Amino acid sequence: IKNFYQTQPKYIDNLNSLIQSLPPGIYFQNVNLNHDQKTSKITATVELYSYQEDVIVDFITNLKLNPEISSLDVRKIEKKTKDSKYYISIDLIFKKA
Repeated sequence: IKNFYQTQPKYIDNLNSLIQSLPPGIYFQNVNLNHDQKTSKITATVELYSYQEDVIVDFITNLKLNPEISSLDVRKIEKKTKDSKYYISIDLIFKKA
């Protein structure tokens, strides 16, 4: 068991990197981290929401400037009129596992 845990990626570093890019006013709904065995890369699918459009722009800009993230794909930005929220879905690839 000890060997298994020593060979697992340090997801906490990836989560900390993601949190450092987060401006106030964005709220997580779902975070899914995966380790690709073939490429040894850590990927993340992140679903969030915000009540403010400018906060979303700030977050995406922060992610693009984050030196620990190698790829960013904004899959969805959708505004629901009934609850005045912007829903965001993003795929990320981190530079190190």
